[in-house]
Amino acid sequence: MRTLTTLGLSEDGRTLLLRDGTETVAVPLEEIRLAVAPAVRAAAPDDEPAVEAAALPRPSPREIQQRIREGARSADIARRCGMPLAAVARYEGPPLAEREHQATRARRALVDGRAVERLVEEHFARMGADEPVEWDCWLVEPGKWELRARVGRASLRLRWDAQAARVRALDESGRSALRLGPAELDVLGAVLRPTAAVPGGRAPRPLHEVGRPERRPASVPPARS
Repeated sequence: MRTLTTLGLSEDGRTLLLRDGTETVAVPLEEIRLAVAPAVRAAAPDDEPAVEAAALPRPSPREIQQRIREGARSADIARRCGMPLAAVARYEGPPLAEREHQATRARRALVDGRAVERLVEEHFARMGADEPVEWDCWLVEPGKWELRARVGRASLRLRWDAQAARVRALDESGRSALRLGPAELDVLGAVLRPTAAVPGGRAPRPLHEVGRPERRPASVPPARS
């Protein structure tokens, strides 16, 4: 039996590269998973998560990034799928950057001329919290993201529609932070306008005016001769 030196994973994360003297040996990780699965099942207790993880199919890089985009952590994906953490974490950069970007856009949205971020900070300050607000954002459906703000055990939830560039509160804490009043009084769902307005365009209409049809001047019929 020869001992091989581990070099790492291939570019696509699907193959383990080993060194045998001057030769490089490539072993598909799927074959390793299938080979060790029976031993894992025999050694682990019935309620051990690794038993179920051994039977899960290995996700593709695109699937890994989509799960992270939807709020999953790399460590959880690796544990449930029986993968090395490094094989998952290598793909987390783009979706995490996207989540941060969408969170920033939502926090900069305006209501009555004030940024959502500032309104939320004041909301937690009124509750007696003096710690920085922790923000998180994840995809819930195409083009729509959930934004969560938290200080200690207190939190609130907002929905960011990236395509329509609008934000609305998802719970009463969110409504209180945005100064919107009870949900039953707001049939418009707390529609907000973003700060990124088109240069030269009209200023956003106040929240209480959103949804009202614009009044156009009545046309004057031509005078008869």
